Amino acid sequence: MKKLLFLLALASFAAFSSCGGEAGSQNGKLSPEEQITEETTLYDEIIATHDKLMLDMITIRNMSKALEKRSAEVTEDEGSNIKLTLGLLGEAEESMMSWMQELGPANPQTLRASASHDEIMQALAIQEENAAVVGKKINDAVAQASNLLKKLSSENGINLSPSK
Repeated sequence: MKKLLFLLALASFAAFSSCGGEAGSQNGKLSPEEQITEETTLYDEIIATHDKLMLDMITIRNMSKALEKRSAEVTEDEGSNIKLTLGLLGEAEESMMSWMQELGPANPQTLRASASHDEIMQALAIQEENAAVVGKKINDAVAQASNLLKKLSSENGINLSPSK
């Protein structure tokens, strides 16, 4: 949805510029400064998503530790659920690591030497899409781990609420 709104805003801006608006050059294209601003703005949004996901990585590690600790105290069925959930958490973490390796070379400052503005924006759009996929994978894994930890705690009479 965010991507769609961004693309609509971008299309509106492009249409305004090509209709004789003051932004951009006479032929409706963005000036080099405007291109850099557009690239940098999108890259900064992607980095903000990255930073949020890095905080989620802490949650993944904490949940993994909690589940590993609980695995010695549970039934075989619960142990299977823990193993499955640990696998999902691990996959989410791996997805994040892979995406971060892809993100580095997508830095607009690096790409400007060899790519056009359109190519840079396309590369950034792909990274924005990849960030959404990684974010969903992380959110799904964290939700499953959270539900499992709550279930295990309620079955064993453990209160997860912070004590006062």
